[in-house]
Amino acid sequence: MPKLRSSPPPEETFFEADVMGAVLSSLRVSAANIALFSFTPPYTLRVRQHLPLVLTVTQGVLWLRCAGQPALRFGPGDTLILPRGFQGADILVSHHPDMPGQPVGTDRLWERGDFQMVEANGRDTPMRRLTLGDEGPDTMKAITFLFDLHDRLFGPIIDSLPLVMRLPASQTGDNILRFFTAMDLADIGPDQPGFRYLSAQAAHMFLAHVVRSFAKDGITDGPSWMRGLSDSKITKAVAAIHANPGMRWSVGQLAAHSAMSRAAFAQRFSETMGTSPADYMRAWRMHLARVALSKGDASIADLADTLGYTTEAGFRDAFRKSCGMSPSEFARNAQNRTGHTRPENNLENN
Repeated sequence: MPKLRSSPPPEETFFEADVMGAVLSSLRVSAANIALFSFTPPYTLRVRQHLPLVLTVTQGVLWLRCAGQPALRFGPGDTLILPRGFQGADILVSHHPDMPGQPVGTDRLWERGDFQMVEANGRDTPMRRLTLGDEGPDTMKAITFLFDLHDRLFGPIIDSLPLVMRLPASQTGDNILRFFTAMDLADIGPDQPGFRYLSAQAAHMFLAHVVRSFAKDGITDGPSWMRGLSDSKITKAVAAIHANPGMRWSVGQLAAHSAMSRAAFAQRFSETMGTSPADYMRAWRMHLARVALSKGDASIADLADTLGYTTEAGFRDAFRKSCGMSPSEFARNAQNRTGHTRPENNLENN
């Protein structure tokens, strides 16, 4: 029988106190590569990478321009985040804000051998190094995490983030971020035990810090999950959904959590989150299902039960409608792409 509840459990109050922590724990990084960049002017590159990426400048200056927008400057300690990859946008990076010269595609850099694998003890490792030009006083250096998420459809949290994000050095206060920003790149040991696990965890920490900082600042151009998190009343309802995704929440019950009337709550939720409570519940359940299926953590029967579906058939239908394939197909596809991510296999041709 499905484990559905008609009233919230007593521990929900604790969850509301750290809804952000529960959200961050749902951002599951399945694998990550570390790439070390050393670019000496002149250079202008066009990169179209579909996987999420986090880049922190450790030396010099990097300029980025997206789809004709004003160029963004990244100095030492500044971090560039592409939470959903490039999404087909035209992204240029250069030593100069005017993006001079003819851009070189990152796929061509790989073909030329500039984007090299780092080997250890004769074995391929998850680390890549890209060197352009001889090192000099104007050389830009950066450490980059290219990572894969268990939920390749991202889900409502990642979907609420901007395409391109810049986290200034002044906001990278976490000790782990300072460690990776300041460390000697030559001392990274891809042949060390646990390297792949640590690289995935490091990518997760960068991503979690970015989401947390962005949510705290409340920066948003319109309705989104981020905007909802800055609304104390809506946050209570979101916390309840996240704490008990298998419960058959009614709009009235969620409104009661927010101490609002049913009509006022429904309108405020939609205006703030950009979706209805029912649609958000479905999106969150499907996100949890995709993560579990990618990790192989649960059977389809268990997921249907945990996520509040009265039958397996009902869960399968909902999953297919949301994701365009059955849960079994999704799980098989996820297993077929296990292993560390190779950047050269995920670069789009110019």
